[in-house]
Amino acid sequence: MQTNDKCGIFTRTDMPFQLGRGYMGGSNSPDPADPGRRVLRAFDIQTGKPAWELPQTGPGDTFGGVLSTAGGVVFFGADDGAFAAADAKTGKRFWETFGPTTGTGQASSGTAFLVKNGDRHFLFGETGVLTIAKLSREK
Repeated sequence: MQTNDKCGIFTRTDMPFQLGRGYMGGSNSPDPADPGRRVLRAFDIQTGKPAWELPQTGPGDTFGGVLSTAGGVVFFGADDGAFAAADAKTGKRFWETFGPTTGTGQASSGTAFLVKNGDRHFLFGETGVLTIAKLSREK
């Protein structure tokens, strides 16, 4: 699960509630004293406690998704803009694209299709980007 650990400043604003419309009761903004951080976490389903954590480098404001496979690989949009893979049991990041997968370095959730063919993985994203990878847990 991708998490954003950060503080915010919430301001109450009097506003009428309207059925069928979003209602926040105010506004929020980031705390300038706490830039936050993005962390990929796995949880033990028996205890609810974190099994491992993988802190990421970046601004802490991306919203990249996670795709977990039956083969023990977790693919994720990293906070530095890279598309990366980690070992599902240990959380060790073992593969990543050479640089950001988007022009802005901003990763966000979207639709993606992952197909394995032999020793290759083909990932096709909704923006038309095709990533072909031969993954190895060895550096």
